[in-house]
Order: sequence, then C-alpha cells, then structure tokens
Amino acid sequence: MYKKSLIWLIVLATLGRCIVASAVELGNDEVYYWTYSQHLQWNYFDHPPMIAFMIKLFTGNLLFQYSELFVRLGSIVCGGLATWFIYKLVTRISSEKAGFTAAVLYTTSLYSSIIAGVFAMPDSPQMLWWVLSIYMIAILTTSEQTKGWQWLLLGTFTGLCIMSKIHGVFICFGFALYVIFYKREWLRNPWLYISFVVCFAIALPIFFWNYDNNFITYQFHSQRVGTHHLQFQSDSFLREIVGEIMYNNPINFVLTAIAVTLFLKRKPQHASPFMKASLLIALPMIGVLIGMSMFNDTLPHWSGPAYVTLIPLVAIHFSPRCAPERTMPRSAGYAMGLLMVTLVGAILLVNHFPGTLSNKKTAINAGSGDFTLDMYGWDQTAKQMALIEQRDVAAGKMAPGSVFISNKWFPAAHTDYYIARPLGMKVIGMGNMFDLHHYVWMNTYAMQQEGSQLRDAYCIVPSNYNSDVRGLYSGEFAHIDSVGTYPVLRGGKVCRYFSVYRLKNFHGTVPEIQTQ
Repeated sequence: MYKKSLIWLIVLATLGRCIVASAVELGNDEVYYWTYSQHLQWNYFDHPPMIAFMIKLFTGNLLFQYSELFVRLGSIVCGGLATWFIYKLVTRISSEKAGFTAAVLYTTSLYSSIIAGVFAMPDSPQMLWWVLSIYMIAILTTSEQTKGWQWLLLGTFTGLCIMSKIHGVFICFGFALYVIFYKREWLRNPWLYISFVVCFAIALPIFFWNYDNNFITYQFHSQRVGTHHLQFQSDSFLREIVGEIMYNNPINFVLTAIAVTLFLKRKPQHASPFMKASLLIALPMIGVLIGMSMFNDTLPHWSGPAYVTLIPLVAIHFSPRCAPERTMPRSAGYAMGLLMVTLVGAILLVNHFPGTLSNKKTAINAGSGDFTLDMYGWDQTAKQMALIEQRDVAAGKMAPGSVFISNKWFPAAHTDYYIARPLGMKVIGMGNMFDLHHYVWMNTYAMQQEGSQLRDAYCIVPSNYNSDVRGLYSGEFAHIDSVGTYPVLRGGKVCRYFSVYRLKNFHGTVPEIQTQ
C-alpha cells in the first residue's frame, strides 16, 4: 500500500515541479550556473562541478539549453530519486509507514522539494548524493556484519556529494564522530579507511583545480563567511533563524524541534546507531551555520541538508502516533497544503503582481530590492534588445559581432542566457574578479576563439541593479552614448526599467585567467 502511495507522491510532485520549472524564468544563480555548463571544468570559482555536468547532461549536451524546464530537469529528477531513497532508508530502520511519512516530509520542505528539487542549483545533485550517503550509513549501522561494497558505496556517494557542494564534508565529520564515540571497533576495519580514501580521491580534483588557480575558491569563501571581527550581526542571525524555519516549512520545523528535543531528553545513548550518526551529522552543521550567522552573512538554505538528515527521526517519532487508518500524520498533510499554497502564491506573485514590491519607482532605481524580479522580465528585455541590435547594425551604428559587457556576474549571466546567446553574441565581464566570478574564465574562453577581439559593446543596466556606466567604463572606451531607457511591464504596470548603452572603440584590457 505504502509503495503505491509513494509512487503517486513522486509522480504528482514531479509534475508539480515541472509546472513550477516551466512557469518562471531562471533566477540569478541559475543562469550563472548555466554558464558553468558551457565549458566543463573540475571546479569553478564558487562551487565544485557537479551542477555543470548535470545541466549539460539533462539539456542533451546543451541541445535544449534555452528551455527553463530542461535546464532544471536534472534537479527535478534528483528530487524524485532522493524522495525514493529517503523512503527506503526509513523503511529499513523502522517501517513502511514511517518511510512514507519521511517521503512526505521531504516533499513538503521548500528547501528539498523546490530549492534543491526544481531550481538548477548545486544543492540539487548534492541532495541526491547526500540522501544516498546517509542511506548507506543506515545500511552499515543496521548490518550484523558490514561488507566491502557497502563501504565503497558510502565513500563514492560522499565524494560525489562533496563534488556537488563542499557542505558534504559534514557527512564525513559527523560519521567520524559516530565511529569515535560509539563504534570504535570499526577503527580496526580496513574498509573504513578505504571508504575515506575513495571519498578523498573523488573530491581531489577540487584541490588540483584550486592549486592551479591560486586557491581562489577558498579566498572567495573565506572573505564571504570568515569571521574577521567579533561583532554580533543581528540582521544576519535573524535572517538565518527565520530562513531555516521558512525554507524547511514552518510545520516541518516545529515537528523537527519537537522530535529532536524529546529524543535528547530520553537518553540518546540508548538510541539506535543510525539515530546517533544522523544527529552527529545534522546538529554540528546547524550549530556551525547559526554560529557563523552571528558574525557574518550566511544563506539559510546552506543548512537544508542537516534538516533532511533529521527527517528520519521526525518520521519515526510521529508516524506511530498516527491513526492506523491514515497513511501519514495529519500534520504532514497540513505541511503539504502549506507548500502548495506557498508555491501557487509565489508563481502568481512573480509573474502577475502589478508593478513592483519595491517602493522605488524611478527609471534609475525602480524595483530595487524586489527579489521577485530576479525571475521576471528578461524575456521582454530580450525582445526589445533584439530590435535595438538589428536597427543599430542596419544603420551602421554598431558592427556585427559586437559584444555585451557587465561588471557583475548576475546581470552578466541573465544577459548571456536570455539576450546574447540567442543573438549569437558574447558577454564579456569587465571589472574585479570577486564581482565577475566565473566570467573571468568565460572571458578567457571567449577571447581565445579565433579572430576574437573587443572593440564595440552594448551594456544593459536593469534599474533594480543600477550602475554608473560612464563612471565604470569611460577609461576603457573612447565613446559611450545612451540608446534609451525602456520599461518592463508586469500586471500592466512598470516593474522596472532597463537602460541600454553603446560603448565604442575599446582600448582597455579584458580580465582573463592566464592558462598554461
């Protein structure tokens, strides 16, 4: 009965995710990670390479890359598979009813079901390998005698998790704590060490790439999250706490808090081995990120895998309290309803809210701070820009083969995906590496093409990310003139503007990586 219900859950959730994936444009991060797929590397400025491999694979080697659904398809597939394996995990250590409850809780989490289950993010492949890793831990901790293949799969899945997002190291750390505190006899098992060697070997390309690139990934992340001064930042701390509650579904968060609190009160030393291991993986991760948020900016979805690791504990605690005739606790049904209402509301808000949520309305800063505009309006901009470029080439104002330039990775990536590539043009990043990120590498690839040179360029400036084009580029180009400022409409009202500039006769230097 439960397996049939699980299949229906996965099928309906997958259809819902496909609708969401098709309904909104790609966000800032997604178009940026799409640039990864254009040139496969063993690591990138910000993250390991798994998201690039996934996008390239599920777009048919980029054949369908200009469909938002296909760019996100790998995430949707990973979401469905992770749901199946979390059911298998909890069924193994408890019951089918608890397993189905765990699958529902996974599906109702905004983080695991949408952020990692729809959007093209490093979290998407990470969550599949993360769930498979803790599944293997469940197998190892419930086996009377462990087998070599089980250890090899644990090392493989954990290594692939790290190759998706570096947060996978928390699995290694938590599992090592479990072995030290509760399973010291495994320290005499050679397969334990072979498993860690396999994990290390799979993740080793990250190190080699960084060695060749001056460890730029670690320079970036240390500046981003390093604690440089012990001054409490209340905004960051509150954003982390509220974000963890909202991203993991407020109902799920309350259920998790209740289950963990009661578990810790009932002498956890007598708990099942898997529960001990899962707590040692999840709680340090949550604690570290909350601690970091007190002194620096963090993003709440970073802790998402930790809450997924606690889902088995929640499912096993609440499913026996469910009426026998019900397939899952009533609270899980409420969580599903809350997620569905949230998704419908979010799609309507992004695509149809009249104008902007921002109180800034002028042509210079309209839409500033409106997060919904990260996934809206670039299709309109692309159509207008195609007309401008066609007109300028016909009038001799711009030569064929001109490029677009940008000083930040996020407008650069949106311009690249929705405007430049469909027009057969390139985007060149002009500015600091810590503003351009992967676009410094993209510059290198673009400029190495035969006959490539930068002479004339367009610059598109959305009003919600306004910048002073003349101030930025007057020392790089001989002439800069404004083409015009154009509105973007949503719900019949202006939500933002975009300004277009022509930049002529480049005489500066394109930022590039010096490859050997």
